[in-house]
Amino acid sequence: MKAGILLRYVILAGSFPVIALICWADAQFDPQVSLSLLYLIPVALVAWFFGRIAGIGIGFTAIVSEAYATLSVVNPQAYMSIELWNSFGRMAFYALIVILLNYIATLLEKERLSARKDYLTGLNNSRSFYELAEIEIDRSRRSKLPITIAYFDVDGFKQVNDRMGHPEGDRLLKAIASALGACVRRIDMAARLGGDEFAVLLPLDDFPAAQAAIARIRERLLDTVRGTWPVTFSVGAITYAAPPSTVSEMVTAADELMYGVKKSGKNDIRHITKD
Repeated sequence: MKAGILLRYVILAGSFPVIALICWADAQFDPQVSLSLLYLIPVALVAWFFGRIAGIGIGFTAIVSEAYATLSVVNPQAYMSIELWNSFGRMAFYALIVILLNYIATLLEKERLSARKDYLTGLNNSRSFYELAEIEIDRSRRSKLPITIAYFDVDGFKQVNDRMGHPEGDRLLKAIASALGACVRRIDMAARLGGDEFAVLLPLDDFPAAQAAIARIRERLLDTVRGTWPVTFSVGAITYAAPPSTVSEMVTAADELMYGVKKSGKNDIRHITKD
């Protein structure tokens, strides 16, 4: 992340000396030879990484530099009106390129985000959960701080679909997701792993803190569905003093605890610790 931010600002800062270098080279050529396409390179890069305003600003810098390079090797009085017209045309061209690049970058960013969000609930999906949980495991391993995973299953979800219809089941899942998103901290992560199964990752929390947080989350979910949907929640949770080697190992262990709750009567929490 930090490397990506650094690269962006290197591109922004480097665009000015690059334009200056192209301007110097432009002044060495015959005025009938245009280096406009070379000026487009820093303009396009800045537009891609920083948006339309920055891109148009760099484009204006490029236009002024190109006009200066041209007028430095010709009679300014004779060519001023022509160069002004050419500069106007180039600015319109740069602006069009900047707008198109910004549009494409926006679409790609939306696609990137949608690939990591559950289409129905808007929570992180399974792919995103595994990617982010891997980062948290590495952080926990380096810092020697605990990490907790809680696996939530909706008891009675199939009956809601069968008796009330799939649209109502979807409405239930959206309500659960909204409640989860509202009661986790910014450093926590809630995700829908599939069907009626959700996971919450709690970095930094030791067993007592994680136990209290999971109980609070489950109570919030019960309050959300109470009186509207006949469902409850079975939860399997593990607090790791030292994180497991893989995310799959962590998820599988919490999933098995959750199924243990369902087999023993449902609507409860089974929370253990592992060294």
